[in-house]
Amino acid sequence: MSDKQVIRVRFEQSPRYVEFHATGVWGGVNWFGELVMEIVEDLRLVPERLEVVLPEEGVGKPEEKPVFPEDVDIVRVRHARVTMPMSVVPSIINWLQEKWDLYTKTTVSQIRTEGE
Repeated sequence: MSDKQVIRVRFEQSPRYVEFHATGVWGGVNWFGELVMEIVEDLRLVPERLEVVLPEEGVGKPEEKPVFPEDVDIVRVRHARVTMPMSVVPSIINWLQEKWDLYTKTTVSQIRTEGE
């Protein structure tokens, strides 16, 4: 008979689960000592409209000019807020470091292979 204890974990997906693209994170520590992160995505605006400038005397090609809003260059969309106890932070740092190390190792390997 084994003295090992087995803990079974079942994964479930929340009905509020969403997928989005993140380009940044910001936040801090709340009053309870928990880490609070806002997951954000910075979007460059698409033109509000397109103006077509006709050539003088109808000679030449019309020029298209996109018109952007004047008051903002980028929209920062706040997709989610994540709050977690500080005891979880070291495991997240380790997980991120593992992913970063794998990415840099793979990327450097690909660059060397392509350069040969």
